[in-house]
Amino acid sequence: MRGLILSLLFVSIFQGVFSQTVKILFDATKAETSGNADWVIDADLHNIGWYPTAVVGNGNDSNGQNIPTPAQSGITAATAESFWNGGISNWGVDCVKQGYHVETLPASGQITYGSTSNVYDLSNYTVYVVDEPNIKFTAAEKTSLMNFVMNGGGLFMVADHTISDRNNDGFDSPDIWNDFITNNGVLNNGVGFTFDLVDISQTSTSINAVASDSIIHGPMGNVTQVLWAGGTTMTLHPTQNASVKGVIYKTGTSSGNNNVLCAYAKVGQGKIGAIGDSSPTDDGTGDPNDILYNGYTQDASGNHRRLIMNMTIWLASHATPSVPVSNFTSSNSTICAGQNVTFTNSSTGATSYSWTFAGGTPATSTATNPTITYLTPGNYNVTLVATNASGSTTHNSTVQVNDCSSGITELKVNVVVVQPNPFADVCSLIISESFIGKQFTIEDQSGKLFIQGVFTSVNPSIDFSSQTSGEYYLRIDGMERVTKLLKH
Repeated sequence: MRGLILSLLFVSIFQGVFSQTVKILFDATKAETSGNADWVIDADLHNIGWYPTAVVGNGNDSNGQNIPTPAQSGITAATAESFWNGGISNWGVDCVKQGYHVETLPASGQITYGSTSNVYDLSNYTVYVVDEPNIKFTAAEKTSLMNFVMNGGGLFMVADHTISDRNNDGFDSPDIWNDFITNNGVLNNGVGFTFDLVDISQTSTSINAVASDSIIHGPMGNVTQVLWAGGTTMTLHPTQNASVKGVIYKTGTSSGNNNVLCAYAKVGQGKIGAIGDSSPTDDGTGDPNDILYNGYTQDASGNHRRLIMNMTIWLASHATPSVPVSNFTSSNSTICAGQNVTFTNSSTGATSYSWTFAGGTPATSTATNPTITYLTPGNYNVTLVATNASGSTTHNSTVQVNDCSSGITELKVNVVVVQPNPFADVCSLIISESFIGKQFTIEDQSGKLFIQGVFTSVNPSIDFSSQTSGEYYLRIDGMERVTKLLKH
């Protein structure tokens, strides 16, 4: 809660680290201003209440707006943290002094990644700061957040002690962060640490970092101690992420995987940094309705400022992501006119997608996994362009659409059509006459033989009612191609 700060004479590195502006987004959607918290960089209004979600006009908590005022262009090396009105305004002002651009995701904002309709989409930002969330992330938000990191974003996670639920919804920040870490739908249990459900208060000088560590020995100075005033610890899981490092430990612990106060890791192409107490971020000024303490520059002999800004700079300074790899599969490459094909995107490292479907409806799409209808027989190209900040790559495939209206006589030689696919219990096939008399086998994913036989008609049906849902593979004697059969 209150506590932690970094002592040091402020060394302003006013020049930006990057040729492109680094944009830092501070979250205000997760009740960060509920109770006695005021974890926003600036708020002109104090008219919000959390019951447990935001209700504007029915409360006196800070309602952080997207762009802080006065304009950040007016900040100089000598600007005080009181330039803005928020419990973490000093953090925001320090970011601007680094040459960064800062914004707030307001309470009404949406957490998305890759959405062209959301002006606050995380793809527009370099670092995302979430200081003690008190509302759980939805499944879609967790996926967006992890995709942001996997594609090169930096996430600063701040937690607080157990039983610190400020908006009375039954969840506190350790629970909320652990839910994100273990169940995000993209990389479950891949961050390399989890938060412990404890409540500790102490000053610790148990630092464990090599001389080159940029969190402890970073551009803002050396970190020598921290003060946790009602915070928590973390447990490292290096078998889940070998890059995870603990650099500050609880008094009595000097290394290892337990009792960690500050940790960081590389995840995908991005980075995650975490501390177990929100007190170090508190600069002591902000919402006049709250009781705030200066943990940022006063506690721990000023070390908190150095720690938090070293971590922020590390999160903001990452290598340019690799060019994405475009790839996809389709539910079927041979269909009858009037049927649909679902394309499953398996690209890596991309932030946006552009599909083109010759002969398909619709003819273009930016969805991740589109479903397309083909009405006219023919052979059609499918193109996917996967893009990120470093460039784009293209993957192509084809779909063969047959006229099945008058039966198999309209089909080309050596054609297998599955109707429908996926199916429930019975798989109906339309095959070329050239396959009559040929042997066939159907196997499951493990290679176990399910059925074998000989085709005796051009419209065979196969009963799958006794089989479990999943993928099966039809192999025809003398034919190299394997046909995938999908049972619901």
